[in-house]
Amino acid sequence: MGWEVMRKEYHTGTENEVVKFCFFCNTSDMAFGPVFYLDCTEDEFYTAWREVNPRIEPRDARGTHLLGEAIEKMQKHFGMVM
Repeated sequence: MGWEVMRKEYHTGTENEVVKFCFFCNTSDMAFGPVFYLDCTEDEFYTAWREVNPRIEPRDARGTHLLGEAIEKMQKHFGMVM
């Protein structure tokens, strides 16, 4: 029981691409939390998640009140301050 991220890449016809992420529960296949933007692979995401968000249990981000703050930290880490 735990969570994963889903990554969707959109090509806009230019060199720029838009990469959207969302969280989902890998037991129930239900998404949770907001859709957010990062410029990284899934592997880079999980490596950075452990480094940037040590206070959140790595196996279960569901239901945490720190999720919004954690996403902001990830965006800052990857240079995508919104």
